[in-house]
Amino acid sequence: MVVIPMPHDEEYEQKLQQCDEEFQDLKAKMSILRKAEKDTEIAELLALDFMPLVRMARTTLAQEDLARVRSLLQQIRSELKESEEGTVFQQSIQVIERAYASLREGDLHGARDAYSQLITLYKELPPDFKRSLYDASLELLKRIEMA
Repeated sequence: MVVIPMPHDEEYEQKLQQCDEEFQDLKAKMSILRKAEKDTEIAELLALDFMPLVRMARTTLAQEDLARVRSLLQQIRSELKESEEGTVFQQSIQVIERAYASLREGDLHGARDAYSQLITLYKELPPDFKRSLYDASLELLKRIEMA
């Protein structure tokens, strides 16, 4: 029987180990968010691909495979951040609600602060979501100006 020796790259293995440690941290964060009843479904689905990608990277020792592992970790991190903070659209809705609450309480300064925050969030929205919030933000501006 012929045994083919597996090449070994210590630096590459260390990078994969760092990725694995980061993945364990992300899994712990995912668990915390799930317990807080946040939607982590997409991050969980992405996490299923982690171990197969790591195995492939360990087998090939290719930088492209390591890049795929890191890219997946970034996607998981991004999904968890979105689960924790909400999407930019959800944040925009919350800011609009806060601005109207400030107006009802007579807090014009709070309403203006919320509106300026809305402008920042609005710039980050995709075009479809911008269309959805355009009328609401215009109405809010009118009410702030009238107050």
